[in-house]
Order: sequence, then C-alpha cells, then structure tokens
Amino acid sequence: EDLSSDPTCTEEEANFHVMVAKFSKGLTTSQFNTFAAILAGLDEGTNDSGCCGLSFTTTRAPKSKRDLNSIYISGRHSIIKNMPRAEVVEKSGHAYTAVGDSFNMLVASGLPTDSVCLKSDAPNPPLRYPATSYNETVQASHVLQEKKKVMAELGINEVDVYHVTLWSDDFEGSQLKKNQQSVWMLTATICPPSGKSSSPMYTFTVALGRKGVDHEPIIHSVIEDINRMATKPFL
Repeated sequence: EDLSSDPTCTEEEANFHVMVAKFSKGLTTSQFNTFAAILAGLDEGTNDSGCCGLSFTTTRAPKSKRDLNSIYISGRHSIIKNMPRAEVVEKSGHAYTAVGDSFNMLVASGLPTDSVCLKSDAPNPPLRYPATSYNETVQASHVLQEKKKVMAELGINEVDVYHVTLWSDDFEGSQLKKNQQSVWMLTATICPPSGKSSSPMYTFTVALGRKGVDHEPIIHSVIEDINRMATKPFL
C-alpha cells in the first residue's frame, strides 16, 4: 500500500509508520502474527482516529497481518522495501559500494551521530583534552572553521557536518584452506557518537578485493564520493 501519495502526511504520522516498520522487521514469524492479532483487536474507531496519542490525518494505523506486510515489510510501496540500501558493483576487480549509500543507510536508521549543526553565527564545539569525540579535537576545529568560510561564500547560514574515518587491512579468506590469496577490505566509519567508535552500527564495508591487486582506483573513487558529499547541497 502506498502511503506517500498524499504530500500532506504529517511528520508525526511518518515517524509512527517508520517505527512500526523497523519493529515489525525484527520480529519472528510467531511474534509477527501475534502483533498482527493485537492490531486486529483494537477498536476500529480508535485505531483510525488515534493511536498512542497520535491523530491520523492522511494515513492510518495498521489493523492486520496484511497491512503489516503491504505497508511496512514486503509490499511494493512498503517502508522497508524503500529504505536506502547500498548498491554493490564491480569496480577495478573489487566489490564496491559508494560511501554515500552507507551514509543514507545510517541517516535512515535514526541512530544518534556525532554530527555538528554548524551555524555561521555560532561558535564551534569546545576543544577538550582528552577529547571524547572527533568534534572536540583541534583538527575538527580547523575543518569546521574552513566550512564556515565556504558557507559565507555560498550564503548558507546552517549545515550539518559529518566525519568519516576510512580503514583498510587484509585477512585470510578461509581458515580451512591454506595458501589461499588474502582478502583486502576497506571500511568507512561514519560519525559514531562518544563511546560507539567500535560499534558495527556505524562501520560499513566499502570495498572487498584480492590483496595483490591495485587498490588505488578504489581509494580514488572513495575520495571522489566523499568530496561529492562535501559539496553543495551536502556541505
């Protein structure tokens, strides 16, 4: 079911449907069926006019297993089917995904990030030693100051700034077969908040290839992708 045809859908309604989609996706089959039965048992009038303090204007709350599938999980216009996902392509002998795809997936997840809402007329985040996040470092302060100069040139008053950390290494592709060629991997860690720098929720695999091949074209593509994200409208 397409819930996006009416542009007047409120932000509260949209947030409700995204929450239900994420919750439903993580349920077992039994839990999913139970959840659908609970929804079906809700009072018909109350379910359309309000739920959890939310008043529906152009969309409606789900009432059945069919609704959960069509609106949230497996329907053509379902939320999960239309969430951002990384497109894997072959490039220079590597499996490759754009950093921009990973960034879109992170933003769509709703996870908290260490991003900065940079305003032209406001001071930068304070420096701390030892720093608890990247934005409290001297390097970050210099970067943000340079961004403010670009903002002034473009006449922009406010932007969100994210940081990306690239890491690469190689490893044995199989622990069962010896003398196999090692695998090279490149990852991007995007804006983890304090205490989450090693969380897998913020780290994305960007490229995989054989250790012995030339990785420079891949690294060049990653830098190009990040530079595109760092320009208008993604300052």
